[in-house]
Amino acid sequence: MRLFLSVISLFLLLSIVYAEQYCIQVGSSNSLEKVENIYKNLEPLSPPHLRIEKVGSYYVVRVGYFEDAERGKEWLNKIRVYYKDAFLQGCAKDESRIVKASYLSENSTSTKDSPTKNESIPITSGKAKITLKDLGFRKDILLQGAAPAYTFRIPVLEGLKEGKGVFYLEFSERIAKNSYVSILIDGVPKRFYKIQSNAIQIEVPIETKKRQDFVDITLIFSLYEPERICDYINDQGIYAIIRSDSYFELNTEEKEDTIKAFLLKYKPSLGVEGNLHDLANFSYFLAKTYRNLSLYTLDLHGDRRVSIGNYKGAYLKENTLFLDRNLLSTVEFPMLLEAGRIEKVEKSSRSKENKIPLSAFGYKTSTYNGFGTLTFTIPFHPPQGKPKKVLLYLKYGHTYVRDIDTGFLEVRVNDAVVFSEPIKESASVKERVVEIPSSALRFGENTLSVLFRYYPGSDVCKGTVPLFSATLYDDSFFEFVGKDKDFASVYDFIVGTDGIIKLSAPKEVPYSIVDFFKVMGYLNPNVVEFSGKEGDYAIVIEPYDKSKSFIVYDASTGQKVLEFKGDYDFVALSLQKRDGKPTLVISYTSPQALEYLKDITLEDIKKFRTNYVFITKDRIYPLEVGKKFRIEYSYPSWFELYLKKFRFIIMAFVVLLITLLFWKFYNKNRRLT
Repeated sequence: MRLFLSVISLFLLLSIVYAEQYCIQVGSSNSLEKVENIYKNLEPLSPPHLRIEKVGSYYVVRVGYFEDAERGKEWLNKIRVYYKDAFLQGCAKDESRIVKASYLSENSTSTKDSPTKNESIPITSGKAKITLKDLGFRKDILLQGAAPAYTFRIPVLEGLKEGKGVFYLEFSERIAKNSYVSILIDGVPKRFYKIQSNAIQIEVPIETKKRQDFVDITLIFSLYEPERICDYINDQGIYAIIRSDSYFELNTEEKEDTIKAFLLKYKPSLGVEGNLHDLANFSYFLAKTYRNLSLYTLDLHGDRRVSIGNYKGAYLKENTLFLDRNLLSTVEFPMLLEAGRIEKVEKSSRSKENKIPLSAFGYKTSTYNGFGTLTFTIPFHPPQGKPKKVLLYLKYGHTYVRDIDTGFLEVRVNDAVVFSEPIKESASVKERVVEIPSSALRFGENTLSVLFRYYPGSDVCKGTVPLFSATLYDDSFFEFVGKDKDFASVYDFIVGTDGIIKLSAPKEVPYSIVDFFKVMGYLNPNVVEFSGKEGDYAIVIEPYDKSKSFIVYDASTGQKVLEFKGDYDFVALSLQKRDGKPTLVISYTSPQALEYLKDITLEDIKKFRTNYVFITKDRIYPLEVGKKFRIEYSYPSWFELYLKKFRFIIMAFVVLLITLLFWKFYNKNRRLT
């Protein structure tokens, strides 16, 4: 039996060592549907030679034909973030087994599911694919009403020359026969598509201009019949869907003249060297710069290197950015991105403005035309946590509203109505002050909606299209009054902190913790610095003693919800007060447990609206401890502690004692014999 196992082990070892090529096996099943789910989840990573093979009665998901094992290990590390059981093996190329693939060789004659426009495009130095998932859309976009519109903002990062947007659209059978879609690029009409079926694919060209941060692509749908316009005015049914597998294909060129060109590439991999505070600040401020598009990754083996230290400036040398840590702050970081080299570092003071125009939140003066409800939507993030009160100074205009027509101006914050009044006649430029109470606000990003509701009188329903226009000016502004520091949840802390945050952690903290600060950068633009000294708030990263077990109970029913006896890993985020400061405590049972934070999405963070979040390998538990749940801890006795601590010594002693007794007994019997 030993000989058989040795031969098998030697055979497996030799198959890897002497294989001409290597591939990564991600998963297998006798169900094609299960492995297709793995295949779809891997597509956004654009791994080389992603495929499903049929081996015997099993379907297998594999990646790559790597000539070099080291290259295979690089992809294995990326894939293990999502599938921890993936492994590298020697493999031979056999395209007759391929059932589905995102790549087939040029010489292949196989007709099995060759790549389509809908499949992943491998990222090269000259091409990048940005999915709707990269833009923050997890599901299909459902459009209400018979005349909906939707705008996508595509960041113009360094090296972008041109590109295209590919949209997959689906329509209700109730739309009019003469329906069409208008495409606007930065507000200028470019293309029109007549809708001739319930599912269509359209392509939109992307052209960039100098000094442009975003390209706005707007889809305007006309899905109604003019002679039946009154039937559609109040209809809020779902008439159109923009599918989540739509994407943008961008052509890029290499540019290495500035630090911005070095950092702001589409989907770069950055390897950063520095202490914990350096890594936290760099990850946070780069994510804040990327706030509209979460593309970059941080790891120890990135394609581009960033070394943070006391360099008295910033400069590029041999594919490495040498960066002075004093440049990592709210004020200095934008300056850094525009420079090719910085010779001198001067710390600037951070101004605290409480009057901020809509233009500061990315809104530009816009005019909408139509009927029913015209909605202007502006996401905004208060500059200092959650204000006690907000005054909104509105500046707007609209066309003539007759006596027989009905018109309303309505202001909503986070879907709550805070202001409403009828509109009559015309207002070329009109101003209103709207007070937004604290009860309508929340920590982090809020949404302002300004709605113009226009319903024409019955006389215009006889074949004519009503003409109504509304304009909202970008010099309308918010005035933020006071600040609320009473966080009620982990989510509030993540999105609502501002100023300086004191960061404390053990010396040996895994690199993966920087992903947490990356998430903070996407959600909260107001942090000045993560410091090792004093701060307005605190984040404490500390190991959890696995010998301390606990049980979580439902406070109302007494039912056991969760139990921990040191038998698995977890990371916990809890909101506490330490030294009189709001403090977020991140506890972990092992360095591997902190890897779970890598899998946290922005959608997951929105579920953290409790004071305690418990994260395991497979699940997230948001718990409101003290109100809905209670935790009972149990500590081991001194005997159990010593037994656990010295168990190997005790076991060795017991084995030795048994051996001595056996030897004594054996010798005694021997003498008697």
